[in-house]
Amino acid sequence: MEPLISPQTPPIEAVNISKSFFRKDGSQVVLFRHLSLSIAPGEILGLMGASGQGKSSLGNILLGLLSPEEGKILWQKKSLKGLPPEEYRCLRPRYQKVYQDPSASFFPGHTLYRTFQDFFRWGRRPELSRKEEWESSLRKGMEQAALSEKLLQRYPWQLSGGELQRFALLRALLFDPFFLVADEPTSRLDASVQARVARFLTEEARKRGVAVLFISHHQALLEVLCSRILQLREK
Repeated sequence: MEPLISPQTPPIEAVNISKSFFRKDGSQVVLFRHLSLSIAPGEILGLMGASGQGKSSLGNILLGLLSPEEGKILWQKKSLKGLPPEEYRCLRPRYQKVYQDPSASFFPGHTLYRTFQDFFRWGRRPELSRKEEWESSLRKGMEQAALSEKLLQRYPWQLSGGELQRFALLRALLFDPFFLVADEPTSRLDASVQARVARFLTEEARKRGVAVLFISHHQALLEVLCSRILQLREK
């Protein structure tokens, strides 16, 4: 079953969700309470806040990696909690995350070529199962990301942070995602590389119609990239 999404359907919504945790001393820390949001296809929503205020937790809840204490998450207007297993398996690859540390997305003992070969070999994109088809798709994506083809023969630790983060973004985009959480994806990069990575992500997201939650503590960056900014504050 191939999931369908229209330009008018928000791929991700949160309805009155709450999340908190308890410290070792037994005191409760409320990250957010009765929070609702919706991100449209192609929209980039910025999320900022100090460390420990729930930015990554919110992203993980929207991706179904954490459960809220209250409220519900909707994927394509359907409650994530009640999705039939077959539909969940179909939608799961369309909800992706790019991490702050790009090396976490790659096995250090494999070249970048081997990583993408395995990606296509194990059915992540069944329509690109033939070698010449997936190599053509990969090269096109690398060209858009300004990545040299010779980098495919290198190991992750042989690439710069900016190169590796663009490969991480490219791999996430190869899933044709409906929703992408970019969790501080430029925080470990220098200023010039930050701009290149952020520009690649936002241009591709808008062109492909991907809803993006862009997490960062840099307000100036979010003001440039995002149509809206959500700020989490200490309760």
